This record gives sequence, C-alpha cells and structure tokens, in this order.
Amino acid sequence: MALAQSGDLPEAEKLFRELLEQYPGSASLNYLLGDVMRNAQKPREAIAYLQKAVAADPKLLTAQSSLGLAYLQVGQAANAIPHLRAALPVDQDGTLHYQLARAYQAHGDRDQAREMLKAYQEMQAKDQESKNEVEKNVAITPP
Repeated sequence: MALAQSGDLPEAEKLFRELLEQYPGSASLNYLLGDVMRNAQKPREAIAYLQKAVAADPKLLTAQSSLGLAYLQVGQAANAIPHLRAALPVDQDGTLHYQLARAYQAHGDRDQAREMLKAYQEMQAKDQESKNEVEKNVAITPP
C-alpha cells in the first residue's frame, strides 16, 4: 500500500499480483490491484479485479467506488451508476457525488445529475467552511 501511495504503481501492481497468486479470492487484494491499475490508467484491466472484489465483499465500499470510477473512465456510465451510488457513504469531500453527477449526465438523466451536483456543491461548501474555521483557530496573532 505504501508503494501505491508513494506513486510507484508498477511496483505496487507487481506486488499485489504476487499476493493474489497466493490469495486469489481476497476481496481486499483484488480491490488493491484493481485500484492501482485504475490509477495507472488501465481501467479496462482494472474492472475484472474490481468486479471480483465487489462480488467477494459487496460492503467493501472503496471497491464499489473504484469500480464505478473505472466504468466511468471507459465510458460505461450506466454500469458506473450503481457502484458510485453504493459508495456514497464513504464520500468525504463530495468527489463521488460529482462523479455520479457526471455518470448520470452521460446516461441522460439530467434530474439525477442536478441532484448529485447540488449535493456535491453543498459538501464542498461545508468542507470550505471547515477549512476556514480551522485556519481561523490556528491563526497566529500578534500579542
């Protein structure tokens, strides 16, 4: 995971592949490999691993999110929608709401797209409000 977070996606992919040989049914390992591949701009290849992860553990919301994003990257908005919707509870900053709005828009569902975009904007406003509050509280003032 440290390799993936540091941006060494080829090494992370290699390691996750080796681990998957030992534990092919692992939802977590399938998710991690799929997510690394998606981030390495290989969404078509990532989908198979992410599908295995979601099939093994539908409650693994990060895998749902990554699968939805991979489908969106390959232009399959209709397939992306249920996975992005399932992952909304883990959306901290509104990014998934925004991506879901994009998926709805591409699928031709303007009303749902507007609803998700509105939720995204509200989350962004709250996030900015929180950041402003933190900055205010840690501001150094002269004596």
